[in-house]
Amino acid sequence: MEQLGCTHIKTERNEWITCALPSGKNKRAVQVNTNTLICKVFTRDVSGDIISLVEFIKELSFPQAMKWICDTCGYDYYNINNEDDSTNELDLLKWLDNIEGNEVEIDHKVKPIPETVLNDYELCPNIWFIKDGIKPNIQKLFNIGFDRRTERITIPIYDELGILTGIKGRTINKKDEDDKKKYIYLHPTSKSKLLFGLDKTYKNIKERKEVFIVEAEKGVMQLMSHGINNVVALGSMDVSDVQLEKIIRLNATPIFALDKGVTKKHLINIINRFKFFGKVGVMYDDVKSDLLKDKESPADNIEAFKLLYDKVRYFV
Repeated sequence: MEQLGCTHIKTERNEWITCALPSGKNKRAVQVNTNTLICKVFTRDVSGDIISLVEFIKELSFPQAMKWICDTCGYDYYNINNEDDSTNELDLLKWLDNIEGNEVEIDHKVKPIPETVLNDYELCPNIWFIKDGIKPNIQKLFNIGFDRRTERITIPIYDELGILTGIKGRTINKKDEDDKKKYIYLHPTSKSKLLFGLDKTYKNIKERKEVFIVEAEKGVMQLMSHGINNVVALGSMDVSDVQLEKIIRLNATPIFALDKGVTKKHLINIINRFKFFGKVGVMYDDVKSDLLKDKESPADNIEAFKLLYDKVRYFV
């Protein structure tokens, strides 16, 4: 609280910390429960937890607030999920660990990797992505490249802080596509803990108060090529607990634009997971519309995307 610039900090009954905002005079404007870290800012109608408070006072995104807390308390932001962390860690670190989630994908974790690994690839726009509707300037923005050794387009995976954490390779070989090897990780990372593109689209999401959620990283670049800059990708058709938390904390209406072929049952399961959040939208290409080809993403067909957006179904 001191590092946030709060004043008149006082502990009450060993259970609550009360204080004034950095620019405020009300000594009890902020109240934080020391057991749960739930907080309330009465003078500004802000409620949530300690991360929400940091977001509000420092004007940071959720991942940035998490990073600030870890830096302030002397923890490594990228190690809060490691199983070999000290058993003497503070309760705060354990709580952050629960918030961040404990899902494991083949033991891959979100870890920074040196930007110098990009030197192993030819960083330049490619004709394959241009044909898929991704403009050269957008390819440059995402540092798209090419790996001659594996004959794959390289897609650097950045986390929400803009830190390089992995590299995905997309084959240009039709045989690999048929063998379900279209995408492989040249430098593995945990896709279920990330929202691809958020480091570049966060500002627009906050301004629009709306976020399009697509499956593939390519979809983010396709929509941005058409000026739709409030979009993120899951990396799959499923929403992990970590991704759910990050989407909710955007405080923007999520609109799912998943690939053609996703079942109504799957969409209903996603909608139900947001039932305590508020409004959630779904772009669904039903039999009557039939705007997309099988397994095609709305991002693959911008005209279909616009038509489906006009027919978004919202659920509360």
